Amino acid sequence: MGRILFDSEDDVGRSVTVTGSFGTFFFLLDDPAAAKRPAVVIPIDPHYRSRWYEAGRFVAHHLGFRLPAVFLR
Repeated sequence: MGRILFDSEDDVGRSVTVTGSFGTFFFLLDDPAAAKRPAVVIPIDPHYRSRWYEAGRFVAHHLGFRLPAVFLR
């Protein structure tokens, strides 16, 4: 899905920053609020569609769905 820039853990939880052709995503994992109602926040900017697509792939993967490989031209 991309290259992991940062992967750290502190008293808030685990955070992972991933970058790729789609842009940069920051994920906060293991947060009690996120466990109750997880969400993906995507800024509305010129890269919205590609971020939306990659966020959907991440969520599907996180939920255990198998994803087809993506071939870049």
